[in-house]
Amino acid sequence: MPHTFKLRPPLEQLKTDFYVGDSSSRQVDLILLGTIAEEGTKRNVWLDATDEHVVLIVGKRGSGKSYSMGVFLEGLGVSGGSKSRISQVRDSRGVVLFDTLGIFWSMIHPVESDGGPRHSEQWKNMQSMGLAPEPVRVNVWVPAGKKLPGDHESFKEFRIKVSDLTLDDWSSILDTDLVASQVGQLLSTCFVKVTQRGWQRGAVKVEPRLDYAIPDLLDCLDHDSEVQSRYASGTIDALHRRLGYYDGLRLMSSEGTPITDVVKKGVVAVVELPLSRVEEDLRDAIVSILLRKIMSARAEGSYAKKVLELQPRLSKEKQHELEDSIDRSLPRTWIALDEVHNFAPVSGRTAASRELVRMTKEGRNIGISIVMTTQQPSGLAQEILTQVDTLVVHQLTEYRDRHVAHENRKCPYPTEVKVDGKTLQDQEDLPAYLGLGEALVSCSEMTEDVPRAFLLRIRPRITAHAGYAG
Repeated sequence: MPHTFKLRPPLEQLKTDFYVGDSSSRQVDLILLGTIAEEGTKRNVWLDATDEHVVLIVGKRGSGKSYSMGVFLEGLGVSGGSKSRISQVRDSRGVVLFDTLGIFWSMIHPVESDGGPRHSEQWKNMQSMGLAPEPVRVNVWVPAGKKLPGDHESFKEFRIKVSDLTLDDWSSILDTDLVASQVGQLLSTCFVKVTQRGWQRGAVKVEPRLDYAIPDLLDCLDHDSEVQSRYASGTIDALHRRLGYYDGLRLMSSEGTPITDVVKKGVVAVVELPLSRVEEDLRDAIVSILLRKIMSARAEGSYAKKVLELQPRLSKEKQHELEDSIDRSLPRTWIALDEVHNFAPVSGRTAASRELVRMTKEGRNIGISIVMTTQQPSGLAQEILTQVDTLVVHQLTEYRDRHVAHENRKCPYPTEVKVDGKTLQDQEDLPAYLGLGEALVSCSEMTEDVPRAFLLRIRPRITAHAGYAG
């Protein structure tokens, strides 16, 4: 049986829907999250997404966190305009979701009454809240050469430009230490020669090139006189085999897919990166590259827009130049990452760690928001946790995870919590009592009407949810 929750001070004084996430209550861009899950009137809860956010959704496996991520994404990608029941967004954003579990491709399918037992249940839940299917704009991207037999015909392939890979990216992809490993040292030597210093093919100097390709690294391995004399043939052969493998992947190319093809205003781009399509180390490098590209493009466009706004007396020529820069850039963008602790763990680092931490710290200034999920908040880097402004906590049964969620709350908790009529002695234990789809929400940007953390029941999805065992 579901628990009943009574929290003090009560929120009964509100006679309208709840709006959270913006202390200024501008309410320009709104996303319907669900309804209040506390005793009393069940009012709708909207996230005010007018400004940029860093949102973290936590919960144990099966608690509904990925489902909640889908609710966010539907609100950003729905195309119903002012007639939408789940979104009122005037300034549409681009959205990029890194789908590491392979469950969000199903967003291309609306919920249907005759879509099988699970989808029929979704249909009933959707109708119970007075919702109906709405068109959600979704593009699904898969690594080139990694399409699967069941993939929808609309799925697109993306490619990575080899020269976008940094030395650290290669270190992660090849799982080698650049200092402690002979293969890592050789990789560093060749990379620096090819991209910065140049190298010797006998008596001929080969000039460095930033726009390098894998064959350039292989060529340096095979013919550079210093490499041949300094490293053992077994070390050279080992690195040659591993680079040769990646040279054969269709994913790696000399051009790469332009980031402007992936990030489109008002469209959810689902980048499929489950282990069935790409190995873990390569996945981390892909995320790192795309985050860098998005940050760079947004920084350029944001700067150009600010110059236009702050310097109205610019020449027509300069204005056109800046307008062209904005057109070439990306729209304001939401980044979504499922199981984010895999990219930014509490100890150690991945190829994507640095870019992700940088984005959470600096993204707001250039129009980038982030929504993330994790089933293990105790395993997530503290640098990420401190940047979160909206924390959505689903059921947590492990003490360490509940403690971390409590310590990182973003606003005051209720003064009293009753569960099934009994006062909860330690509010840190509240997430253990939450049912499927229920969450404790705290925002650093609270309003006078909602001055404390509150309990939310996530609304039903309007697109198909594939977060279950097949």
